[in-house]
Amino acid sequence: MSDRIQLLATEFTIDTECDDVRRRLREAAPSPHQAMAILRRLTLAARQLDGEFRISGGSDGDDFELTAFYAAENLLRRMHRDALAALPDHVRLRAAIGRAAGGSFLIAGPRNSGKTTLALRLLFEGYDVSGDDLVLVADGQAMAFPWRFRVNEPSVALLPQLRDLPVVVARKGASARDWWFPVDPTDFGRNWNIAAATVSAVFYLEANHGSRSRVIETGKLDMARRLLAQATAPPSARGQWIGDIARMLDGARTCLVELGDPESAVIAMRGLL
Repeated sequence: MSDRIQLLATEFTIDTECDDVRRRLREAAPSPHQAMAILRRLTLAARQLDGEFRISGGSDGDDFELTAFYAAENLLRRMHRDALAALPDHVRLRAAIGRAAGGSFLIAGPRNSGKTTLALRLLFEGYDVSGDDLVLVADGQAMAFPWRFRVNEPSVALLPQLRDLPVVVARKGASARDWWFPVDPTDFGRNWNIAAATVSAVFYLEANHGSRSRVIETGKLDMARRLLAQATAPPSARGQWIGDIARMLDGARTCLVELGDPESAVIAMRGLL
């Protein structure tokens, strides 16, 4: 049996007879509406042989995994890598992305800076959010890479809207602090749409733990320097890719967010979205 999963310009056919692998993929794989034509089709396979799974297809060689869970994780990693490889001219930027009435906005910052927490808080406020960690930039426009949002325990502590999710309820009383789970806008009754768009506002997160959040407008050159620290050059090594960042910022408001609690951050950002 096979399933089809689109990640931007690549469509994957997943060939497996294992129901556990298929179930795991359906739970973890993203399913947004994507406004991009399919340019490449790949087949990935997970075949159970002598008590283990043989994983094949895509740009990687064959692998072997012992459980259905790790077989599905292997397939997800392959899809992630191959979908990115199909867009070699795009700059990769560590950021969340969403849309408000005034246009699209980015929330950039290093790992564990609070992008996912703030992006979900804006989603609960009524804004459309399409990605929480990886944005692709080309021709001055930005779009989310289609992947489910990675939520950890600190986010649950800060966002009451997450606490009644079945995956959170099932973990109540657990002592480990390194667990995480995937969510996306459809889990909260929202549409999930991914398309390249012009950016009207860029927010860069700086930690301000224990205090109210503040938003401070900054210059475009300062923001460009900060974003370049969170960017990866296109794999194609094409020249002038830094110009993509500059063009994206050209018509956008650029702000630093001294991030304390997410509630006060949303209040401070609201007038700029």
